[in-house]
Amino acid sequence: MADMYGKAERGRSMAIVTLLPFIGPALGPIIGGLITQYIHWSWIFWIMSLVNTAIVLLGLMFIRETYTPVLLRRKAAKEAGSTIERTSYKTLHSRLGPHLMRPLRILVQRPIIWPISLLATISFAVYSLMLSTYATLWIDKYNQSELISSLHYLSIALGSTMAGQIGAHVMDWLYKRLTNRS
Repeated sequence: MADMYGKAERGRSMAIVTLLPFIGPALGPIIGGLITQYIHWSWIFWIMSLVNTAIVLLGLMFIRETYTPVLLRRKAAKEAGSTIERTSYKTLHSRLGPHLMRPLRILVQRPIIWPISLLATISFAVYSLMLSTYATLWIDKYNQSELISSLHYLSIALGSTMAGQIGAHVMDWLYKRLTNRS
């Protein structure tokens, strides 16, 4: 089975994986501060519905299927001359069971996943705790409005995004340098 990213491109994959989880929670309070300051709270639901609809439509148009069994099934159907992809009707358990067990198998078969998962969990927990208490500091201690206090999240968004993106490129560069030396 081919990987989406090779060994030399693992930094790029980490840059993609870390971009939204770190920039989203930092930019969310800024947008939330603008909405609560200038727009009625009920508009939050309309805005979220419109944004989610746009993201789903963009995903359907631009994201390609990469799951090997689906690609092989489509290839077999195309070679057989069938335009309709036939799926067998199985029970929900038999269809979802193997996919739900895969993470557990990975945890058991590859022990390096444990410390990586623990580190990622602790890192994201500290990040979430900091984000959840950050606005309260500026609002309660310094008497700033929701909008002004939300602007402090720009430094967090900028710092975490730059660290993830620059670190990913450094990781790729370092890998290429070390493999060329060998």
